[in-house]
Amino acid sequence: MTSTTVKTLKGSVFYSVRLAPPIGFTLHASLHDVDNPNTEIASCTSSSMKFELTYDAADVVANHNYAITACIEHQGYKHYLNARPFRVDLNHIHRRPLRIMLQSQPTTAG
Repeated sequence: MTSTTVKTLKGSVFYSVRLAPPIGFTLHASLHDVDNPNTEIASCTSSSMKFELTYDAADVVANHNYAITACIEHQGYKHYLNARPFRVDLNHIHRRPLRIMLQSQPTTAG
């Protein structure tokens, strides 16, 4: 019987524009293996600016790099997203919530 070690990355997103997010928006966040881009370790959706990505530590490959991508979507359009993936060290204990800056995007269908 194998035991699993579940870990969670907590954080929030923000953007520099002083506007409230659209009513009814959805935040999408995901944790990816940068060295194997087709590998998603965890994902979540939220109706707030906060996220929690829960993953199995057994899915983490030693010496690989990991990053979080996030976007705010509303009515099928991605309004804000991080311009480049937010790198995280999964060997480090993150005592404070992560903060990821999103940038405004031209309105495109999700």
